[in-house]
Amino acid sequence: MKKSTLAIGIIAVLGIGYVGTSWYTGNVIENNFDNYIAEITKNFNNSQEMFNVVITHNQPEKGLFSTKMHMNVMLTSLDDGSSVKLYDDNITIHHGPFPVAALSKGTFLPQMAWVEFEPTEQTSPEVWKIAGNKPFYKGHLGITYGEFLTLQLVSSAINLSSDVIPAIPSGNSLAFSSGEITVKGNSDLSDLQVNTKLDDLDVTISDSNGKNNIKIDGWNLSLQQGENHQDFLYEFKVDDVKLTAFNSIPLLKIHNITQKGTLNFLEMQQDITASIDKIEVDPRPLTMGQIANFSISDLQFKQKTQIDDKERVNGSLLLKVGSSTYGKQNLGDLTFDFSVKNLSKEFDRNRYSTAIGSEITVNEISLHNEAGVAKISGLFKAADEVDEEDLDINNILNWDTVKGQLEIPFSVIALVKTQIESPNDEKISQNKVDMNRMQVATMAKMAFADNPMFKVDDNGISSNISIIKDQEYKLNGKTFTKEELEALTSQ
Repeated sequence: MKKSTLAIGIIAVLGIGYVGTSWYTGNVIENNFDNYIAEITKNFNNSQEMFNVVITHNQPEKGLFSTKMHMNVMLTSLDDGSSVKLYDDNITIHHGPFPVAALSKGTFLPQMAWVEFEPTEQTSPEVWKIAGNKPFYKGHLGITYGEFLTLQLVSSAINLSSDVIPAIPSGNSLAFSSGEITVKGNSDLSDLQVNTKLDDLDVTISDSNGKNNIKIDGWNLSLQQGENHQDFLYEFKVDDVKLTAFNSIPLLKIHNITQKGTLNFLEMQQDITASIDKIEVDPRPLTMGQIANFSISDLQFKQKTQIDDKERVNGSLLLKVGSSTYGKQNLGDLTFDFSVKNLSKEFDRNRYSTAIGSEITVNEISLHNEAGVAKISGLFKAADEVDEEDLDINNILNWDTVKGQLEIPFSVIALVKTQIESPNDEKISQNKVDMNRMQVATMAKMAFADNPMFKVDDNGISSNISIIKDQEYKLNGKTFTKEELEALTSQ
């Protein structure tokens, strides 16, 4: 009996303590709510130069465990002064430290306040109708005692067509599933994290040939502020993209897109990696079967870019394709690897003056198949100064340094040519490959026989160039004077 009495007493004390804490939190909210709103509004308006947000509310009605009020949120364009009403309805502020509304959402950390909101028809009758006579979204805002904010918006599934919005042309539609946006960060907008999720998006556009449709499944995007508050780390994922045309003829499918990286807008830097499991293109229905289906698999992409204070670009780009398939034929794997230094943003491929002081490196362009490897590499380095403004950028003698290597075996080209000619054959005929090899060799010898930049023999086409202005002029192992090389290249 004594133990029961003690337990009841402890529970009663805890209950009274919680009620007192909730009551105290309610007073804190009531006394400081305007300050919180003013601080958040100020930080948002100072963080960008496109909009101003204005938040107003009526006198709060404070209860023991919650506070209710009517809130109005307006967004005004700084460009033309036009305004949009984002919210004009009631909100409920649940008092901490452990609001039941927060616990029901799986949030177990102490919260000073938990704000729930859901617009009614009053906020926007047009949006209410478009959403199917229900709220377009609902959300909550959690505020910890350390003033860390968690905002989550959950949108309703929407299907827009001419039946809902007469301005949409007949046969066109836009449909998307319920989506989520979650924003976390401090009240001064530091340590921001943004996550968005959309299960599917479906767009249909009709024309005289029928309906064209694009469908995107499994959209996820996350952004996070870096430790130095200048970098933004992001990750983007899409499960599938499907494009159909002319009444459900499948043309394009993209599977499992992933991309992540770091962006720094102040320092003008980006570091990106991306991958795609598979891209499938099927033109057969549009070409009466004359062009086979094509696909590339295991696509890997990396890019680094920095723009310095002189607006010159430094960076690299690497693209790899694990395999490429045409019909039943595996054409091989591909690599594109480039880098640039001090490249002007105004670079013009027809004007040498825009390349002054820059360096362009082709680390590798290659195709690898069962017959071998065809590859190209090279370096183009421009002088730091130039006497004339409009020198021909295509003249290799204008560059400070030019180095290049090229190796293209006829066997590699002949195999690809045969595969493209016979995309649906289970096995490629070696006789066809040999005939194509002879044909390719004959055409190459005719095209490059008198060109000193290339060597053509029975195995393939090759080139080895090394030019260092006023120091070295070599073509395919032979040394020339500048005047001799200039005479050769001008032929």
